Amino acid sequence: MGSEFTTAVATANLDLLPIKNISKEEQIALVKKADLMLELKRDLLGEIK
Repeated sequence: MGSEFTTAVATANLDLLPIKNISKEEQIALVKKADLMLELKRDLLGEIK
């Protein structure tokens, strides 16, 4: 069986992922940044079409 590249992660390997625990305040800041990026992308794609 050959190896394949995939974005899926086996549940048995989840503990190996470097996921940082952050506070609610830090999460809110990241969510706001992600929302801004999505809004900018929507605006850009809307102008291109």
